[in-house]
This record gives sequence, structure tokens and C-alpha cells, in this order.
Amino acid sequence: MKYFILSIVFSLIAAISYAQRPMPLDQIIPKIDSIEVEADKLYHYIKAEKAAIELLKEGKSNVQPFASVLTYARADSFASLVAFFSKGCKYNLPTF
Repeated sequence: MKYFILSIVFSLIAAISYAQRPMPLDQIIPKIDSIEVEADKLYHYIKAEKAAIELLKEGKSNVQPFASVLTYARADSFASLVAFFSKGCKYNLPTF
């Protein structure tokens, strides 16, 4: 029993040390590139949403409260839909 437990411990140590090996650079670069593309896309979504909210507030002192802003990609641009509490979807604002 003692040798069985020792063999399990050593096999776990070997498995853990194998799992902790550094990844080769040729495997890391594509993953970093895909993360960079997704981060860029998320940045553009947030930028489009902020621009839509600023367009709503621009020139109006009494802006109606809106429920949500839905931003989506359409071809090469981003657009935002604004839903108000009482009227439903009122504006489709192309922002970029």
C-alpha cells in the first residue's frame, strides 16, 4: 500500500511538472493575435455605444431616460439601437 501511494504521488508530480512546461512561441503568437483582434472589436463596440449616447444627449437639455443601447456590427461599420422605456426602439444610430 505504501508503494502504491508513493507511485500515485510521483505520477501526480510528473503530471503537474509536465503541465507546467512553457508553450512554444509558434503556438503563443496565434493566440495573442486572436486576443488582440477580439479586444479591438470590443473597443469599437464600446466606442460606438458611447458615441450613440453622446448623440442622444447632444443639443437636448431634457433627454428622456432610455432603457438600453444595443450596439451591433453591420458590414464594416457599427450601429446602435436605442430603446426607451415608454416608446420601445426609437432610433437606429449608425455611428461608425
